[in-house]
Amino acid sequence: MGEGTKILAIEPVSVNFKQLIINVGVNGLENRIEPLRLAVGDFDGEIEIYVREKRNQSSIIGEGSVGNSKTEKVRMVTLETLFREYKIPMKDILLRFDIKGYEYNLVTKNKEFLKELHNSYIAFELHTKVLGIENSLKVLEELMDIGFNVVNVSNKYPPHIYILSKNYSQLV
Repeated sequence: MGEGTKILAIEPVSVNFKQLIINVGVNGLENRIEPLRLAVGDFDGEIEIYVREKRNQSSIIGEGSVGNSKTEKVRMVTLETLFREYKIPMKDILLRFDIKGYEYNLVTKNKEFLKELHNSYIAFELHTKVLGIENSLKVLEELMDIGFNVVNVSNKYPPHIYILSKNYSQLV
């Protein structure tokens, strides 16, 4: 993390957000990390997020079969709204997200905005178990169509085998 780098740490789940604030404070990073309680997705408005017992499995996508859950309402914004409201430059950006199956919605609905980013990178977990193979592949192909290079794809849900229509520099 370079000198002067600013990080927006986004967490929609209230209990996780409280822990994020504590962690930022304990590590003395209040001047570099700005915690935001919201979700980034495919529209501007309010959503319900499913908060699961295992909080790292909370999701915008339905309850599914992962334990008991309750819901919380939280504000969702598009990438364009996020960048505008927080005056984020359109270059030299690293986007890191873990959105448990909402990757397809985020990428497809923000495609035009993502095209405008320069010298930028995206790192994320692709939840094929939630998205399915077809939508997982669509996410990767959409990113490549925009101009991103897909450098590494790994799958933690065997025995899926990906047959992709474009070349990847590395496919694990």
